[in-house]
Amino acid sequence: MKGFIKQFAAASCSAATLFTVFGCYHYRDLVDPCWPERYNSTARASVREMLNAQADKGHKLDQTIWNSYFEKDAKTYNGTANLNEAGKEFLRNLARRQPFPDFQLWLQYPHDVKNPSMREQMVENRKMAIRSFLTTQTKLGGGDNYQIDVHDHLQPTYPAEWTDKAYKEIDIKGRLPLIQGGGGGGGGGAGGAGGALK
Repeated sequence: MKGFIKQFAAASCSAATLFTVFGCYHYRDLVDPCWPERYNSTARASVREMLNAQADKGHKLDQTIWNSYFEKDAKTYNGTANLNEAGKEFLRNLARRQPFPDFQLWLQYPHDVKNPSMREQMVENRKMAIRSFLTTQTKLGGGDNYQIDVHDHLQPTYPAEWTDKAYKEIDIKGRLPLIQGGGGGGGGGAGGAGGALK
């Protein structure tokens, strides 16, 4: 009986030792001991990457001198290299940003020049006009300190016909517009409600 107890105790100790040594190894193979921090870090990085990309694109558009900031020829309606008042005010604002301006500017590709062979020359002329204005009209730095690159993005705005259409559909007296007609019971009810408000 005593021999059995000794053998059982020895076997138990050996089993405990083997489980301690090999059990942890198998445990790390079956689960991720760094959970959840590993996945939290990946999730944070993916969100930050998206937000940084959006911020970078927004800043690029915010630093862009658009074609609408240049005067148009009265006869041909071609874009010119002369800054209009909106363009001048925009450059003043860019140059006065605090704590310091961003010296990376962008210029919209001049699709407002009808002759494609003249567009590259117009790009250079507009760069010269921008640098000249910044040199003579702003205090911090000169126009040559600014790096001006070209991109071909659309100006982020709404077409004028959308604004005109929306304005025409608004009842300026502050009441809901009258709904014309009504293709069914719901439409007729809405029309009646609109008429009642009127």
